[in-house]
Amino acid sequence: AAEYYLRRLLSSSLSERYAAAKALSRFTSDSVSAGLLEKVGAQDEHIYVRLEAAAGLARRGDARGWSFIERCLADKYLQNRLEAVIILTEIPNNKSVSLLCSLLVEEEQDPEIRAGAAWGLGELRSRSAVMTLIDSFSAVSESIRVEAARALAKLAENFAPDLIEALPNTPAAQRPGLAWALSRSEAFGVHDLLRALV
Repeated sequence: AAEYYLRRLLSSSLSERYAAAKALSRFTSDSVSAGLLEKVGAQDEHIYVRLEAAAGLARRGDARGWSFIERCLADKYLQNRLEAVIILTEIPNNKSVSLLCSLLVEEEQDPEIRAGAAWGLGELRSRSAVMTLIDSFSAVSESIRVEAARALAKLAENFAPDLIEALPNTPAAQRPGLAWALSRSEAFGVHDLLRALV
């Protein structure tokens, strides 16, 4: 089956090459790694295909895939950076969370990219992102704060105790976003909040 998708990587159809790169991330042979790596390095290939190929390599722990994704996160084109953010949400591991957290706190980064990073952290639902998301409530851009609140609401489904524990020590300006995220969760009771706030 892998050979079929490797042949599709050479198709003249962009959608076929994209689908093939996505499908090949499920295979682990050396020939698949070589095919994906070739696509990552193809300067004339569409960024969607190159990123999908890089994601396939990253999923198997290949540093060359991660390196390309990181280069795209620093690309001068906003759309390429946004596509790299989206790709990271499809690679559920600590490296993806770390890269998205770094983007979220980078004040020089475009607000749309930072908001996308907050959204991505909500999709990955990692406990390690909780404090970074809370801290982002101090961002000037409303879109960043809104996405951070939505992301925390998703995390509250699994990590409500962490959010409750953070509530008393969160600066007043950041507390409304955290409170809103908690209000969307049904994973705790009023008694849990009272213990944290007394």
